[in-house]
Amino acid sequence: MSRTPARKRSNKYGIQPLGKELARQRWTVAAAARQLGVEYPQLYNAVTGRITPTIHLRNALPTLLDVPLEKLFTVEVLKATPRTQRARRKAGE
Repeated sequence: MSRTPARKRSNKYGIQPLGKELARQRWTVAAAARQLGVEYPQLYNAVTGRITPTIHLRNALPTLLDVPLEKLFTVEVLKATPRTQRARRKAGE
């Protein structure tokens, strides 16, 4: 009997440069999330490109890492409007 592979979640924007910068500065996603006051999935999903970073992340990450926002995310992600979880749910995402 063959098994059906697990459904993989889409990475709409692809892996972001933020992941490499966190690793370069020896931050884990979990530690950075705690320092920023956000939940781990929120930061992880921004790193993997599943969601656009929230306004809070857009403001806090450059301060935490001392790196401009443009070096942490791709142009495509920065052009996308960050939406609240409620707005994403309403849109069926």
